[in-house]
Amino acid sequence: MIFTLKKIVSFFIMPVSIGLILSLIALYLLFSEKTKKAKLFLTLSVIWFFLIAFAPFSNMLVKPLEEVYPKLNDVENVHYALLLGGDFQNRGYEVLRWYDKLKDLTVITSGFAGAKEISDAEEAKEKLMELGIKQNDILVQPTPKSTYEEAIEVKKIVGDEPVILVTSAIHMPRAMLIFKNQGVNVIAAPTGFLYQEKVSFYHIISAKHMLNTQQAVHEYIGILYSVMQDMYQTFKGMLK
Repeated sequence: MIFTLKKIVSFFIMPVSIGLILSLIALYLLFSEKTKKAKLFLTLSVIWFFLIAFAPFSNMLVKPLEEVYPKLNDVENVHYALLLGGDFQNRGYEVLRWYDKLKDLTVITSGFAGAKEISDAEEAKEKLMELGIKQNDILVQPTPKSTYEEAIEVKKIVGDEPVILVTSAIHMPRAMLIFKNQGVNVIAAPTGFLYQEKVSFYHIISAKHMLNTQQAVHEYIGILYSVMQDMYQTFKGMLK
């Protein structure tokens, strides 16, 4: 129930959703023959979509998130790597890179099925095996629906041992915060960096940058939620 409620609330405060809401209000006002107000909301929606698809604005939101944890280049004596669901092309090959570098590495895949017949964890396992990772070296977590639940389940597996956390660079700050709060000894291995130092004039406004803005806002909201949740748990503990 809480998971579903979070998804519904976050939908209405995401950048693309805000633009659509402004457009729908403009459409309603237009059909209600309130032309001046309709023009105002239509103008606001166009400006809003232009802004969130504008590369400098998108990069401004993405860069602070991706700067927190640089690409991992050296680590030793680690026996676990966790592959979070999503963007397998980048994350999968990052896991493979560490699997080839470290001896006796066990890869943990995670993610629930949702509306699909097979879970993200099982799907990732199949793809990792195709890349050459042995079946016996893969552990599957098919039930976690969120990063918070993933952290709880991983803690049960690795205990106090260090684990390489592989996820997108933009998601890494929130993921590290959640895992550390659950007492997991995580090592950040970010991949799939979105920030672009230079953007061609012909691509300065694009759907890609709109998606990057969407992802960045999602992470900021998630970080805020995680911090508030941690503060609540701390306050609740003080009252006991």
